[in-house]
Amino acid sequence: MKKFISLTLTLMLLGISLFSLASCGEMKAKPFEANVTVNTEGHSLHYVEIVFKDYGTVSLTLDATVAPITVENFLKLANSGYYNNTYISRVSEGFVIQNNTGAGTDCIKGEFSSNGIENDLIHKKGIISMARNGLSMNSASDQFFIMLGDSPHLDGDYAAFGWVTAGMNIVEALANDIPAKAIKDDMGFLYEQYMPLIEAVRVTGNNGVPSPSTKSVPPAAEPFQPYLTVDTEGHTLHTVEMSIKNYGKITMVLDETVAPITVQNFLKLVNEGYYNGLSITRVQTQFVAQMGDGAGTESIKGEFSSNGVPNLLSHRKGILSMARTPDKDSASDQFFIMLYGNMGLDGSYAAFGWVTSGMNILEYIENNIMFHHYTEDASGYEMGFLKEEYQPVIEYIKVVE
Repeated sequence: MKKFISLTLTLMLLGISLFSLASCGEMKAKPFEANVTVNTEGHSLHYVEIVFKDYGTVSLTLDATVAPITVENFLKLANSGYYNNTYISRVSEGFVIQNNTGAGTDCIKGEFSSNGIENDLIHKKGIISMARNGLSMNSASDQFFIMLGDSPHLDGDYAAFGWVTAGMNIVEALANDIPAKAIKDDMGFLYEQYMPLIEAVRVTGNNGVPSPSTKSVPPAAEPFQPYLTVDTEGHTLHTVEMSIKNYGKITMVLDETVAPITVQNFLKLVNEGYYNGLSITRVQTQFVAQMGDGAGTESIKGEFSSNGVPNLLSHRKGILSMARTPDKDSASDQFFIMLYGNMGLDGSYAAFGWVTSGMNILEYIENNIMFHHYTEDASGYEMGFLKEEYQPVIEYIKVVE
């Protein structure tokens, strides 16, 4: 699962014995005044130390008010001894040092603004932040990095969660001692035999202020006003309700005038209870949530312009449309709801309705899909297909009007 963000530590103990560090004994940690861009008054602060072999001990403060999920995860791993006798695998001059583990820990939600979470701790020198896979906002697990310089381009996209308070001189010495021959690529990743050793990460205390609750609770359904590109006056409309187990109910309107074959087929399946107990199998961020299973239902004509059928309902956020194979008349039961507008689908897929309530529930599901929830293949990583155990279950879809 972590192959994109971590290096495999095979034969590490053998390799490390070939590398003699340049530092002459452990250094005394000097106090460091990080440029902290949040007001920490009243914040829940936790104190940790990272012990680097042959260099010394670096002290950090972690802010659980800024990033409660991240700090809680880090403290859990540190207290379990997870980081002990692991390595620094990346040293990028003037940028970061980064640890190398990634061995089977769970992913956590990315606590940064582009993932919908306010985090005003910016990536200045001495800040500690979480590494993640570029394919998923929620792919951070155990890999962290410490800033060697200021990098504002990381702000809003990575979860900064603390800062060095003493020993930045040790971090810099470690970085400066890496020989050029140790670096194997332009990102600063190191050959195994040159990776500096983290002897221990230990928690030393806290300021007694409780951490904010990190329990995520699905929201109540809110009304949603989609952007419709058809005038529905005089149209034959049907209202249906979809209940998603442990999440809530979503209300949708189907437009039989726009797509009569599609809507009639959908209502037939609903009235038969076909969707009851099926799952949302795909959640592709900023694209679609897709459901249905295509198991034994009959195919229908694709009602879209490239198949000779006028359909002016554009694929905006909240629109329902039919999934299909390259065969234009292959849609059957699988449908998707647009999580984000994508007009590139217009004319090639049969839009047939829209969400009127509960779009925020779908957004909640989207925002809480973790990287380890995806299937371990290109389709999972890139297209949002979920492992069965993480697929939200449709309790029912029923006609209400």
